Amino acid sequence: MLVKADVSFIENQSLEVILEKLDEAYKRLLPYYQATRG
Repeated sequence: MLVKADVSFIENQSLEVILEKLDEAYKRLLPYYQATRG
């Protein structure tokens, strides 16, 4: 049920918005990733 809600939420978003969110998440996670890699 939750998955269905997530899917329809994603389908209602424009591709631009999704890519923007992915880019933000990437920028947030990159320093942590680099720190764990040493």
